[in-house]
Amino acid sequence: MPSPKITWLTTHREAKQWPSTSGEYLTGFYKDDRLIPVITVVVYFGSDTWKAPRSLHEMLSVQDPEILSLVPDYRINLFSPAEIKDEELNKLQSNLREVMLFIKYR
Repeated sequence: MPSPKITWLTTHREAKQWPSTSGEYLTGFYKDDRLIPVITVVVYFGSDTWKAPRSLHEMLSVQDPEILSLVPDYRINLFSPAEIKDEELNKLQSNLREVMLFIKYR
């Protein structure tokens, strides 16, 4: 039985016309294809505040703005209960509120 990825790729290719370029043929990715965004969220379970870098630029030893302008600055989407006011946590409408409050005050 083929894997779901192989099945998807085969179905994807069958639904398209023959590739118009060798790049489309080799990659299976057509110029009109679009990607689905992936959003990474970091949930920090520590009861103290986050002290680590929050972006790639903060981790680099190079600080030259000219060089940094050429390097994408991947920032993390950080969810740190210790840094969120109780009023904001109380706005959550699910059990996540209790979990975050527990993490914050354990």
